[in-house]
Amino acid sequence: MWGTVNPLHFSSSFSSALLSSSSSLSILLRCRYLSTIPSRSYLHPSRCSPPPSSLFAVSSTTTFLFAPVQTQISARMLASPAPSVNSIYVAETRDFEGAIKTLNSLQSNLNVLAAWEADRRAHTSPDWVKIMNQYLDALHINAKELSVVHVTGTKGKGSTCAFVESILREAGHKTGLFTSPHLKDVRERFRINGEMVSKELFSRYFWELWDGLMAIRSDSLPIPAFFRFLTLLALKMFECEKIEAAVMEVGIGGRTDATNVFSTSGCVVGIGSIGHDHMNVLGNTIRDIAREKAGIMYTTVPAFTVSQQYSDASEVLHSYASTNTVPLKKCPDLELYTKESLRLGLQGEHQKMNASLAVALSNVWMATSKNSKSSLKKQVEGIYDRQINNYDDVFLKIGITEEIRQGLVRCHWPGRAQSFVSKNVLFYLDGAHTSESMQACSNWFYDIQQQDTDKSNTLDILLFHCGAGRDPKKLLFPLTSPSPSSSPSVSSSSSEKKGCLFDKAIFTTFNVSPQPATLVRANKADDAPEWQLYVKKCVEELYPLKQQDSEVFSCVSDGINRIYQLAENTPDKKIRVLVTGSLYLVGAVLQVCNVPV
Repeated sequence: MWGTVNPLHFSSSFSSALLSSSSSLSILLRCRYLSTIPSRSYLHPSRCSPPPSSLFAVSSTTTFLFAPVQTQISARMLASPAPSVNSIYVAETRDFEGAIKTLNSLQSNLNVLAAWEADRRAHTSPDWVKIMNQYLDALHINAKELSVVHVTGTKGKGSTCAFVESILREAGHKTGLFTSPHLKDVRERFRINGEMVSKELFSRYFWELWDGLMAIRSDSLPIPAFFRFLTLLALKMFECEKIEAAVMEVGIGGRTDATNVFSTSGCVVGIGSIGHDHMNVLGNTIRDIAREKAGIMYTTVPAFTVSQQYSDASEVLHSYASTNTVPLKKCPDLELYTKESLRLGLQGEHQKMNASLAVALSNVWMATSKNSKSSLKKQVEGIYDRQINNYDDVFLKIGITEEIRQGLVRCHWPGRAQSFVSKNVLFYLDGAHTSESMQACSNWFYDIQQQDTDKSNTLDILLFHCGAGRDPKKLLFPLTSPSPSSSPSVSSSSSEKKGCLFDKAIFTTFNVSPQPATLVRANKADDAPEWQLYVKKCVEELYPLKQQDSEVFSCVSDGINRIYQLAENTPDKKIRVLVTGSLYLVGAVLQVCNVPV
């Protein structure tokens, strides 16, 4: 018998069991026969539409085991197969809403990651790059004709891509930007000339791609999973729209990522700061993770990395480059181009590192791309050599051009070091979700706090969420520790470590409201409030908040309403809220506060 379990309805004894665990938590949902569980996504529309996002589908054979060990979800349990040829969910209407419903029916990123983890443990893995190229060939999408800036990393790769796109657009080029994840609307992942694509454009290319995939589908080329589908959609869209500069952000890793289809046709490659994330699929050490990131570098294609890098990561990257004849260089800091202080459109000291990588990538693209209209191309012709990448000798002499200056200043990237005011409350948002990025977020908010001359009139609130696959103590430590210099998770090359002080902490799931969502996120994990109670306990162990100053809510709207209530009850105080721990939380807050992206 099949039914649904609402995460809000777990018993109080269950909650107590979680809180009685030692320092960490495990929720293992074990299904006796996974293959017998009908996926929510692939049911025929005449039988069922995709279910609400706040419900779990379970069978009568499901058992729940709880143990005080590190958070984990069985990989094989979640690794549902891709939809078979005869079990495809297709919406009845071929409009934008129908496209979203059909898109949400694809195998989710959560399941893909679980299958990836299982393959990694079994030392078996499909050649996903080869498979992606087979899709491209069968669909007649010529990705190798695109002039691409390809960027990976753990921290800041999205911001770097945003800077690059802004610079190249200011230089007069038609740009296409593909990033992930989205905050409110899937169309955020596809930007042309800086603007999110229209519903009409998205729908047109979605259904063209869908029809093409349905025509070629087979056991060896089934309908691809969520992220691979969106990558194919971006490549098709950019080719058909005659994009001059395609800026592509890697999804996860690099070597096997769906975006890794450019080979030597890619114009230039960037590798941002590498840290601890997705360790279940990329590897347990910085060296392992760096090897995966290095996989987007190719022979004779200029590549850049940042100076603030773990020594192990830097060693792996340069070793890979040497072995594969890649002209890899560390990008110069902004201060080496000019003595004047450059203004950046993105807040935070850490954005200088992302901007410096973006400047190097943009300069090389404008100097060497077949699509470049920049005067820089003639200026460095015969001087700059792509194959040896003599970047510093050429471009530091040129300095920061006006198009680069304007691109840096006018760059906008929602959810990353973003601030706005809503109902007299100051919100500061950053989607940091690794220990390294949380340290950068901490530094940013600490600097904001230090601008206050009278702290007695300010109420600082932390609004936090992290998924059940992450260690909340590692994330919270650099943010709340009164002695952040002892943080075990930040490299010595990171900027000065600072800790923030909070008067109140609020924990929530990333569900926008108590009502089930009709359009689900494909890679969401419905974290029960019991998990947030555990996270609450973690922050109370790290930071001495009073019991009444730490609250848990089942959805973001309830948490925001509580903050508004505090503002009304204390009109003499400035209410300042740091929202962090998850890009999904950031997206939900933007939605609740009706802030455009």
